[in-house]
Amino acid sequence: MGCYSSSPRSLGEFMKMNITRWQPDTCKCIIEYEWDGDADPTTRTHSVVNTIPCEFHTKHSNHEEVFEDVKAENTRKNVVINELNKEVDWEYDDKRELKIDLSSLSEAEKIDARDKLSRHEKVKEWQKS
Repeated sequence: MGCYSSSPRSLGEFMKMNITRWQPDTCKCIIEYEWDGDADPTTRTHSVVNTIPCEFHTKHSNHEEVFEDVKAENTRKNVVINELNKEVDWEYDDKRELKIDLSSLSEAEKIDARDKLSRHEKVKEWQKS
């Protein structure tokens, strides 16, 4: 799991901003982003303050690009793992392709997993890109 810490900072009387330091479990990047602690969690936005990119994400020219790429990789992994609903090993390779190890599953579970993933809208979208 990623490492999370949050500390509030005040911007006057009306807005309390929090800064969170996040290290995802998909790479070794460290990302600091701020968000309004008083905003509705379903609609609030996160603004990148700083990033320390890992070796795979140094290609990006700014903090926002690092954050968006890391967030996309993390989302991809979470969608796949949640859809499988099984304990499986996974990793991103040097090309940043998600590799899922299904060897712990029975043949029937493997077929079911491939079928579920092939029908998932997000997975279809990623396969096109």
